[in-house]
Amino acid sequence: MARWPLQISEFPVELSGENRAFGSNELYVDLIPQSCWFTNVRTCIAKSDWERLRHYIYKRANYHCECCSERAPLEAHERWDFNEETKTQKLVRIIALCKRCHEVTHIGLAQIKRRGEIALRHLMKVTKINEVEAQMHIDEAFKLWEERNKFHWALDLSLITNSGIRLARKFNSKERFNISQMALVRLKIKYGILD
Repeated sequence: MARWPLQISEFPVELSGENRAFGSNELYVDLIPQSCWFTNVRTCIAKSDWERLRHYIYKRANYHCECCSERAPLEAHERWDFNEETKTQKLVRIIALCKRCHEVTHIGLAQIKRRGEIALRHLMKVTKINEVEAQMHIDEAFKLWEERNKFHWALDLSLITNSGIRLARKFNSKERFNISQMALVRLKIKYGILD
């Protein structure tokens, strides 16, 4: 049976209130607290809205990675502001990244997938730093991640909802944590990692 192609609405996307300067266009390790894994914009909006949104992001970047400028298959990466006081993870920007740069931002996941060394080398190449500097950067990112892992974070997608995109699903922090734990188990099984 033939599948119909996904129809992407031409209705324009305008991310009202997006901070296009947040995080600049530098490549850096951007670890998400464990309780926040696997619940993001893509999982909270309709598939058709996600397709429309990510294609808008790619077009806006002229179909180039915003960190390394490669013209490669792109992925949409969410940049979050973590309010330590309110324990809120707020979406402030979405950027277009090539698969390799996206893998660097989520280097912990790259390590689970046994691609940590590849991600490290790409970080060094794009940022023009040596291995010691790259490892220090990664270590600092993991220290921050460990601190943030001590809390359950509320998810603020007002950037999306204020732009006229309706949330199809909402998760509280406990549900997000449970989703992350189940997904982590599946990943460990898939990649043969046993505790």
